[in-house]
Amino acid sequence: MVSSAIENFNANVTAGRINTGGEWLAYFRAFHEQLPNANDLFTVLRTRSNDTSYSLLAKAVASNASNVLDLGCGDGNLIDELLAHLPKASIYGVDVASPQITIAKRRYSAESRVHLETADALHLPFEDGFFDCVVAHQFLNFLPAIHPYLREVARVLKPDGRLLAVSNRGWQSDRAAMWVQINEAALEAVHAVYPQAVWPKMGDPRMYREEGIVEIFEESELFDPDTISVGFFTSSALLTPERVEAIYNRLYFYALLPEKKAILEAVRARAEQRATKGDLLELALPFRLISARTKSFPGLRLVGRAAERSGE
Repeated sequence: MVSSAIENFNANVTAGRINTGGEWLAYFRAFHEQLPNANDLFTVLRTRSNDTSYSLLAKAVASNASNVLDLGCGDGNLIDELLAHLPKASIYGVDVASPQITIAKRRYSAESRVHLETADALHLPFEDGFFDCVVAHQFLNFLPAIHPYLREVARVLKPDGRLLAVSNRGWQSDRAAMWVQINEAALEAVHAVYPQAVWPKMGDPRMYREEGIVEIFEESELFDPDTISVGFFTSSALLTPERVEAIYNRLYFYALLPEKKAILEAVRARAEQRATKGDLLELALPFRLISARTKSFPGLRLVGRAAERSGE
């Protein structure tokens, strides 16, 4: 059953009204409750070194880390890589969508190093300064207001603790990219069914620009500006048109529209037209790898959090 959050979101956006941040977050949570395995795309896309975006993120974590938090862990794809890269670390995962945590708990039921909880990233169930590193895969870029989440991340990190994040680089800016050509077919089909539809507002658009990311982190005043870095890599895969269609059947906005059959058919047709390697289409998706460390002397940051808890 499609939740009211999804129905309301779809109704408003297809009627031409830009959604609010709160409406997006409600949709975001409900989407992953409806489709708890929606992130399998990122296990398929690989770099030239045969890394996924998950494995590159895990490899960026210091090998001596003891406690690592996966923020928005989903069903556990990143946890697999963290376990492999950090054989002695305890891995914690939180996600607001309980069906995803249920899947992850089954997946790691025999792994004593993994600890999973359903929790909102704005209210993490951990003590101040508990983690050496917090990792987030395709999460920060979907937050309409990032600073409150960064404050909570900084609270649970040790002084000089590290936040590592992977986010989509904003592939729609490259008009020649195959993703854009496929997406144009999807949007044309959307407008054929919903003429007034607008593209949803899914997060802070600054997260799709390097200078915007740095600006967000500097504004938070929680991270050492000298440690903020933004790297870049591209992952790709050779996919059949049927696989491309299946991906769009699990993407935000498209996947849970009431009239999506025509959209999926348009995606498949465009993929068939653009296939260049036999019956396969090469899709490449650009990412950024973000790294920042909390300030060595948290002082007022933790005092302020304690005061907030006590209601002062």
